[in-house]
Amino acid sequence: MAKVTFTGKTARKLSNPKYIVVTEFLASDSEEAKGDSYILEDVLRDTTSFTQDDNDKTDIERETSDTPIKSIVKLGKRNVGATVDDWQDDVAKALAGYSLVGNKLVAPSSYKDKYVKFATVFNDDDADSTTGLIAAVYPKVVLDSKSLIESLNSQIAGIEIAGVAQDVDVAPAFSEESTYEVGDAVIKDNKVYVCKTAVSPAGSWSEGSWDIVNDAPLKTPFYWEKNYSLPTE
Repeated sequence: MAKVTFTGKTARKLSNPKYIVVTEFLASDSEEAKGDSYILEDVLRDTTSFTQDDNDKTDIERETSDTPIKSIVKLGKRNVGATVDDWQDDVAKALAGYSLVGNKLVAPSSYKDKYVKFATVFNDDDADSTTGLIAAVYPKVVLDSKSLIESLNSQIAGIEIAGVAQDVDVAPAFSEESTYEVGDAVIKDNKVYVCKTAVSPAGSWSEGSWDIVNDAPLKTPFYWEKNYSLPTE
């Protein structure tokens, strides 16, 4: 029987970000950001955004009526943005592609792809949350940042972060050399599974240790991460 849910008591309402976290990619073809992380503390108020372009719909028209045979929908690109009022060397290098040459912080002369993971972190009051945090995560963003140096009597010189989200695998491939905890996700045979019984020691695939996630995509440009933890060294 279909259920009916009143959502008011369990509503998750998110505002006032607590952290903005950016993590660098070590290689452009990588699926996971494993470089340095920056917890940005000088983000200009109300500049952080994560939006999606309108979907692109193409109708295949029917000869005998105004009802299309089929509508083909292409999802709109997902975009992230924020303005950081901080020009320390490492931040400029990570976010805007600058280079440190002696005592000069040098702007790039041509565009070069730079990828980061971008997370906007909120407090989470959900009773089941173990960390008290939830994050809107773009796991791989190709940056198109620029300097924002103007009206300096009333403003602070900043870096305007902008980027477009890329698709990445929703989970790593299953490995017989890895151990897994309950809740870990993997991809096997083009299907997504979540661990329901801890796998330790490592070993071959055991169907009884995993639940399949029906209709889960293999790739995604964006997800909400519950029980988010800040990166550590």
